Amino acid sequence: MPDKAILELKKIQKILPGGFFLKDIDFDLYPGEIHVVMGENGSGKSCLMQIISGLLKPDSGVMRVLGKEVNFSGADDAANSSVLYIQQNANILKHLTVAENIFYHQMPYKSKLFKIIDHNLLNRRCADIIRDLELPFALEDQVSKLGLAQRQILGFSRAYVSDAKVVILDEPSASLTEHDQKILHTIVDHIKARGGGIIYISHNIDEIRQFGDRVTVLNKGSLAGTLDLKDHSDEDIIRLMSGAAVKNRYPRLWVSPGRELLRVENLSAEPVLHDISFNLRKGEIVGLTGLAGSGRTYLAHSLFGANRIDRGTISLGGKRAAINSPVDAIGSGLALIPEDRISDSLVSCLDVADNVSLSSLNRFSRFASIDTTFLNQVVLDYIQKFNMETLVYDKNISDYGMGSQQKAVFAKWIMKRSRIFILDEPTRSLDIPTRIDIYNSMNDLVRKGAGVLFISSDIEEILGMCDRVLVLHNGEIVCDLNRHQATKELILAYATGEAAHRRLPAGSQDERAAGQTG
Repeated sequence: MPDKAILELKKIQKILPGGFFLKDIDFDLYPGEIHVVMGENGSGKSCLMQIISGLLKPDSGVMRVLGKEVNFSGADDAANSSVLYIQQNANILKHLTVAENIFYHQMPYKSKLFKIIDHNLLNRRCADIIRDLELPFALEDQVSKLGLAQRQILGFSRAYVSDAKVVILDEPSASLTEHDQKILHTIVDHIKARGGGIIYISHNIDEIRQFGDRVTVLNKGSLAGTLDLKDHSDEDIIRLMSGAAVKNRYPRLWVSPGRELLRVENLSAEPVLHDISFNLRKGEIVGLTGLAGSGRTYLAHSLFGANRIDRGTISLGGKRAAINSPVDAIGSGLALIPEDRISDSLVSCLDVADNVSLSSLNRFSRFASIDTTFLNQVVLDYIQKFNMETLVYDKNISDYGMGSQQKAVFAKWIMKRSRIFILDEPTRSLDIPTRIDIYNSMNDLVRKGAGVLFISSDIEEILGMCDRVLVLHNGEIVCDLNRHQATKELILAYATGEAAHRRLPAGSQDERAAGQTG
């Protein structure tokens, strides 16, 4: 490794509102290096990255970029000083075009003085990038209509065209399948080839093993340690993160499936979904996966009444249902935990109790008023049940990390006593202990007779937790595999369209039941 670091942090400290304290952080990054940063949710990763990128000022300590001490006044100042932060939510500006988003920091101007953009040159450059990287969107696509995974790809495409020497990628592959991660790997290789270094934030140990060099683990605002990945085991990393070894990352409880809860027949929502048919039974976890842009999230929202359905039927408990809105879905016993939990599931200005009880207020109404004492007690019970001891029911939900927020979303729908759960990337960006809590919550749901449609781009967790696997390709379900048929290679073949010529039959319910109980 070269002797001269392109980024150095010495004794960085920061106190945030609420008492969080980032303590004496030493960190460095070298040219051509991928330095992974890991830690449980709330460990201080985001705080540290905001300091490096100029979004926060440290209270004390020294930071050097390319050997020069810096004190950034903001993110634009950092970007101009060769530090680029691609945040988890991609920093996408929906009112700008695809090209303007990708080249946000590299905009070609006809006149720099008057900031007149050369749109012809901009679009030509963008078209070249889309073609060369095989990006999952087109130049003319509306940014506001892109899915979360597509927005992430759009966001870190900025790093490809940037000249920054220090690039921070915050959970860049959280919503991507392995096929889409090839685009990310191309971008990473490009940054390394031009002498840049990458700070790569991830919870996925399998992923960082592919190309990480070192890993730094944060724990409760302190530096737990820095390891060379080639010299240490997964257990070493997990122990640094949580202080304990994880015996079973996918603790699936196998339950014999019962009666049919949900049947979807020939559902189409043009131009995204075409002739979707599948079923879900009591006590069953059915996995749904596919590449970015395959229609996973659109299907989830369509089942929940948030998207218009052109044709097809949805039946609940053997009876045809009219689900024309989320209100209809909730009234019919459906629950949706969406991919974008912050925008689509939580009300950030409300406290924990209000968010958890939002769908169940009728349970606590007494003569046209809310029995807040009863409500708060029930919320406290759920907080304890979901290992959310750190949550305070009357504290704002936005004050907590992603893991606690996701558990609050789960608690909301279980309090509603829903029977059909549509989970869209429920473990995205969560640390390993919190993921296991979510998996155990899924086990508890099916043990009590619910059915779960589990949407994920992480094939390992699909294989580890599901009775059956559905694969979407270009808006169509191209296979329905039981857990004994499903393999990583086969799922990827269907997801990429390579197995279309040898599509497997869906299989009878008797065959599936035999596979699930075997």
